[in-house]
Amino acid sequence: HHPSPFTYGSILKGLCKGGHLDEARKFLKKLHAIPSAVDTVVYNTILSETCKSGNLQETVVLLDEMVESNVLPDTHTYSSLLAGLCRKGKMVAAILLFGKVMENGILSPNPIMYTCLIDGLFKIGQSKAALYLFEEMENKGLYSDTIALNVMMGGYSRMGKMMKANDLFSTMGSRRLCPNLATYN
Repeated sequence: HHPSPFTYGSILKGLCKGGHLDEARKFLKKLHAIPSAVDTVVYNTILSETCKSGNLQETVVLLDEMVESNVLPDTHTYSSLLAGLCRKGKMVAAILLFGKVMENGILSPNPIMYTCLIDGLFKIGQSKAALYLFEEMENKGLYSDTIALNVMMGGYSRMGKMMKANDLFSTMGSRRLCPNLATYN
């Protein structure tokens, strides 16, 4: 059997998680010489891990390289970028990126994108903006999952608004969502 992009993605992920980003980049360059070895999955793997490491400049370089290689970003690509920006507290950049994706109709937004932004906004004390995005998500028919509701409950809990957190907890039951450990924490 020949390796697939998922196999290569797993190797890249392991290299990145082990702190070997340079080796991962060299491996990615070698993959370009193998027909059908590099696709969106491979790039998303290395982009996601690079974002998690907090190296946003390297992430932008990888995104540029991805597009130059005729590999189109997808929802996962943008979700990873948004998560990385939010993790680093770069909320303005995250919101601008989200707006650009929405404005150009590049992709349809998904609950993961919204959840990243909502979490980031709560963490910088922008609860009204977080609530606005939560309501926008729901109004677009992108109903929140357990993770999104956990983010909202966590945000309200940190603000001391336990009644709002409790209302969201009740929403979980009415939507038949299963609370998890994060919900109870």
